[in-house]
Amino acid sequence: GLGGALTLKANYKKGMLAWDNLIIGQLQVQKLGSGKLTSGQTIPFQKTIDELRLNSKVGRQFKGSGSKFSFAANTSVLTQLTPSFPGSSEYPGPLLSNPYDTTTQATFLSPMTMTLSLGIDFKPDSKLALFYSPLAYKGILVSDGAIAALNVHGNRAGKKSFHNFGSLIRITYSDTWWADRLSITSNLLLYSNYLMEPQNIDVDWSSEFGLQIANGLSLSLIANVFYDHDVLVQISDVNSPGGVSGLGRRVNLTQQLLFKYSRQF
Repeated sequence: GLGGALTLKANYKKGMLAWDNLIIGQLQVQKLGSGKLTSGQTIPFQKTIDELRLNSKVGRQFKGSGSKFSFAANTSVLTQLTPSFPGSSEYPGPLLSNPYDTTTQATFLSPMTMTLSLGIDFKPDSKLALFYSPLAYKGILVSDGAIAALNVHGNRAGKKSFHNFGSLIRITYSDTWWADRLSITSNLLLYSNYLMEPQNIDVDWSSEFGLQIANGLSLSLIANVFYDHDVLVQISDVNSPGGVSGLGRRVNLTQQLLFKYSRQF
């Protein structure tokens, strides 16, 4: 496998006002074998993860600068960086290239999931933050009409957009040990749509465990758990060609082990 990740953070605090921003980009690919497809083309790269995440939260503390509660507004965006192409029973996707000359399965802004929420932020200490919004919008945009027609990204009836209104909970936790050489960062997002099947909770949970090896250089284990009742994912099946048997509603789990270099500005 081959891949990389980029994380950018920017935080601003003045008095009772705080503004936190986070951008994460990840792309990882793998190649299983070095031979040829039946078409004669070289086996392509499969994508194991491809995502771009943006999150911004602005909050103002309740009366008194020492309060642990804040009024807050939160915005998040999730999309991917490069086009994805479906594979076949011979070599399943998503693929980085298009050896089978098929319709693009996904690309930048197709799909894009965006949330806009207003609520209360609770920070009992510097490690833990809980944000609850009873007024949360979640929209799915599929800007490419051909991709929208696939109906696999949470949109309905081939439409380019799908709108939800509901309730959102975001829990973030971070801590360090051993003179800051060991670290953990975890972010859990839960969403319920008031307008359709509110009992089906969307889950997006990402965690990173880090070990600092040298100044700026670290080893990280990243895990992401994702479930959306409206989004179809690949079904793992060891008895099927390529270990995949179509698309369906499943919990999607991805894991990465990365060497990372970071700097603060």
